[in-house]
Amino acid sequence: DIKFQANGVEKASISSAGVMTATSFAGDGSNLTGIDAVITATAAPSVGSAGALFYNTTEEALYVSNGTTWVPVYEPPAEVTINGVTYANFESTDISLTTQGFYTLTTNKSITVTASLWGAGGSGAGGGNNPRYGSAGGYTTGNIILDPNTSYAILVGQGGRYVGNLRAYPDGGYSVIDSWKQGSGGGSTRIGNITQSGFNITSNSSDYNNTAAIYLMIAGAGAGATAYADAGVAGGWGGGTTGQAGSWYYPSGESLASCGGAGTQSAGGAGGTSGRQGNGTAGAKYSGGNGEGAGGGGGYYGGGGAAGYYAQGGGGSGYINYAVTSGAFGTTTTANWYIAPNSSPGSSGNGGPPSTNGYDGAINLHFVS
Repeated sequence: DIKFQANGVEKASISSAGVMTATSFAGDGSNLTGIDAVITATAAPSVGSAGALFYNTTEEALYVSNGTTWVPVYEPPAEVTINGVTYANFESTDISLTTQGFYTLTTNKSITVTASLWGAGGSGAGGGNNPRYGSAGGYTTGNIILDPNTSYAILVGQGGRYVGNLRAYPDGGYSVIDSWKQGSGGGSTRIGNITQSGFNITSNSSDYNNTAAIYLMIAGAGAGATAYADAGVAGGWGGGTTGQAGSWYYPSGESLASCGGAGTQSAGGAGGTSGRQGNGTAGAKYSGGNGEGAGGGGGYYGGGGAAGYYAQGGGGSGYINYAVTSGAFGTTTTANWYIAPNSSPGSSGNGGPPSTNGYDGAINLHFVS
């Protein structure tokens, strides 16, 4: 062996095998040979020889090759950032958003989540001798692979507005004659890629309700109630592949035909007819129909608005994109028409009591892998 010393202290050595060791090295190493440089890239390159290193600048993670695949030197925990707030403990704690509005989501690495969505409930009706609760929103669930190079839009639907001729965010139909105090439909809840073909989904209604927008999942919303539910049975809840048509009406002036129809996978619910006042408008893609009776719920295709005076609106439909795995829908029942299905967080997705707004929808994100 060859040893190098300074003032009697060994600083470096070269073994008989040619291996050099030292307490430190100076210089940039540009003239050294036999040492692979660290590859830096936003996505994994072709697998290098065993021991090669690759640094993913998107994930801020270092990988080493075993000759067959890239293996993380350190696996960072999954982090999800929503509207600027980072959830660092996402692998052990679900994230639930239960307040209506527009949210943006990003993640630090590729992860699979189970997303569970509830559409908002319709508002209850006021006045009359038999006012009812609004109808509940629907439930949509499935697994989504979140990409660190993609930003996602989340829209949590707003409960139907009781008064004020106001459309519940983002797409609820409303009752156009405020003084009759009929219920209005709730808004759908959605998740999808922000980047679309030719435009982005933003917080502007012209973007998020653009009929060219393709979402990953949508939960349909419930319809508004009627103040004189003297005939028929409960209806108007959100879908599912199909919402539920309205069924309650006032038999001394309206009929079952006066109720709003249900949204489907290809068309909005029909507007109600044969009332003492004007007909309801049909629902459409990302739009619940308005009514001179009750308003329809929003959805992939919204429910129809009811004819006036007194009839129930129709529920909006849900949607599951082909990119979602293990997708499923849930809907409520006639007996529990105002209670959201599948154990929604708190009162999320429930129909509002008489003379009260409906409850906002919700989304729950659960880490899978």
